[in-house]
Amino acid sequence: MIKPINFILFMALLPGTILCAQPVHNQINLEAGSSIHSGTSLPFWLFSNQYSLLEHNAANFYLRTGYNRYFREDKNIDFSWGFNLVNRYSSDYSAYFEEGYGKAKIYFVQIQAGRVKEVFGNQDSVLSSGGLLWSGNSLPVPAVSISTPEYVPFPFSFGYIHFKAGISHGWFENNQYVKNALLHHKYISFKAGGDLPVNFSIALHHFAQWGGTSTDPIHGKLPSDLRAFRNIFFAKSGESDSPVNDQENAAGNHLGSYNLGADFKLKPVHISLYWQSVFEDNSGRTNQNLWDGLYGISVTNYKGNFLKRIVIEFLSTINQSGAPQPPDPEDPRYPTWNDNYFNNWLYKMGWSYYNMTMGTPLITSPVLSGDNNEHEQFNNNRINALHTGITGKISAVEYTFFYTRSINKGTYRYPYSPARYQASVMLKILYPELFQDTDAAITIGGDKGEMYGNNFGVRLSIIKKVKL
Repeated sequence: MIKPINFILFMALLPGTILCAQPVHNQINLEAGSSIHSGTSLPFWLFSNQYSLLEHNAANFYLRTGYNRYFREDKNIDFSWGFNLVNRYSSDYSAYFEEGYGKAKIYFVQIQAGRVKEVFGNQDSVLSSGGLLWSGNSLPVPAVSISTPEYVPFPFSFGYIHFKAGISHGWFENNQYVKNALLHHKYISFKAGGDLPVNFSIALHHFAQWGGTSTDPIHGKLPSDLRAFRNIFFAKSGESDSPVNDQENAAGNHLGSYNLGADFKLKPVHISLYWQSVFEDNSGRTNQNLWDGLYGISVTNYKGNFLKRIVIEFLSTINQSGAPQPPDPEDPRYPTWNDNYFNNWLYKMGWSYYNMTMGTPLITSPVLSGDNNEHEQFNNNRINALHTGITGKISAVEYTFFYTRSINKGTYRYPYSPARYQASVMLKILYPELFQDTDAAITIGGDKGEMYGNNFGVRLSIIKKVKL
């Protein structure tokens, strides 16, 4: 008898078989992987920024089946679609779509719907610890969007100024705090320099959680009509049908980030400098938490093999516009201290999706807090961390190395005393084309410290790619 999951895998492969005669680029991806560990958890870098692929406190075996129909470069109007189906055996069995999407491009504009792996921010795309507000650490949130995903020349700028922008509307899972909550995201980015050896960029990202129905009967159904969307879009206060706090402050749970970058194309070396801020209210937006943010430098050696790229990052979220202060009865203004990153009084799941932070994984995900997050979902958001990433090639083998050291102070209201130190290391060895169209990889990781404990783990994977 054919098991249901095997039938699903067969059906997943069928579209690629039907389309193989079409003169377009299509690809089937087949992957098998497993992980084991000693200690209380998989090492930090074996499960972080993996789109929630692995369960952190169990041995894992998974099968991932994917299909992609890509845009054709010679077409100004085209469509694309694809999916990744994951079957995972860990503490229990689960089958889910890691991705499932459809896209359409009309010249430089892209319309997209579904669950898509995306990373936002100006951080290094290969070796970063993750974007400050959106990192690829959680399962993708289903959404619809319209954007210019690539930089577009600004009119009458002679190719020296480019821009890209986008707006999306998404849906959170029905968690224990708010049912049917909504996600708003918009961004705009400008880059100046064109073909000059030095380029500068600036971007603004705005995220918000809004709408839905609170499981707290005091609040109940939250506004989600066009008027409420207008307030979310412009980060305005809520109307009379909003909770009292949302009438005094901006409605919903807002997060934002300014991104500044500089690129130096000095052949054969490319140097990138980047900075990402974080703000959750007016105090952060006006830089009262100025020194909080992600600072990074990426150096790429285009002629090198052994050392192709190195990234060094420093993350600080310590300030948060200052420690909580006693209320001043003579000052009726809303307090401007204790931004309490990723936590929210109403959307108590905070900036997470299925208990995994959507931002930098160095702010501890709720899933790692266990029974220690009875006060707040994110019980560790005051962090100083130094992260180093290196990649290169030795003969036919490619390697990626991470080393991250962090000082974790909990939150202002519930501090860790003393602070908890943690070091995490990872080494990934990739053998591309071990067999025809087949890559194999082994990843070794380890943790040492008071935050996540002392852990050691290994992940193995083999990936088959069939181009049609």
